[in-house]
Parts: sequence; C-alpha cells; structure tokens
Amino acid sequence: MSVKSQWDKVVAERAGDLVTADELEPDSAALYDSAMRPEELIRKLAQAEQWPDAVKVMSRSLPPPEAVLWACQCARSIESTEQDEDTLTALLAAEQWAVEPGQASRREAFEAAENCAEN
Repeated sequence: MSVKSQWDKVVAERAGDLVTADELEPDSAALYDSAMRPEELIRKLAQAEQWPDAVKVMSRSLPPPEAVLWACQCARSIESTEQDEDTLTALLAAEQWAVEPGQASRREAFEAAENCAEN
C-alpha cells in the first residue's frame, strides 16, 4: 500500500513544464531551475515569501478541476463586501463542477458566472 502525498495531484514532473523563468518575478526567477520538481519550486517560493509566483506555479501544477476548486475555496475564504449572492452562487457552481465534472455542472457554472458578470 502506498502512502498518499499532498503532491499526488501535481501534473508535471518538472517546474519547466509549468512555468518559465520569464514568467516569474526576478527574485522568484533566481530560485528557479526548470529541472526541479514543481513542489520544490513552490516550497522555495513560499519560503522566500514570493506568494504571487508560488500561487501561479501551484495553480498550474494541479489538474484543471482541482485548480478551479482551490481557486474558488480561496476566493470564498476572503471576507469581502464585494462577494454578493451572485458571486457566491458562481463560486459554488464552479466548485460543484470541480467535484462532479460534466456537461450539466459545467453549464450551470458557466451560467452562474455569466449572471455574476452581468450584475
């Protein structure tokens, strides 16, 4: 029986498969090696408090449904007066698609996002 790792869902073997040095801020690029594992780069960026680039690499390292779920959970965790009912509905619909991907949930998420954008 294998032990699950928090990095089991990483979709790339190398950081270079996810991002190039040119896409990172200079301080982050100094920590970058295209051959390193994505989780190693994320750890280095987090230790250096290079949060925007750590988030960029992390979001690209996940399969799309996992990245959407993570982004929605992060957005919902922020206390904001900007999160009205339409925004919350759109976030929850996107999370539902991430948990149960399919045409129906995709369509519901799209419609909720469109409704949110219109308001």
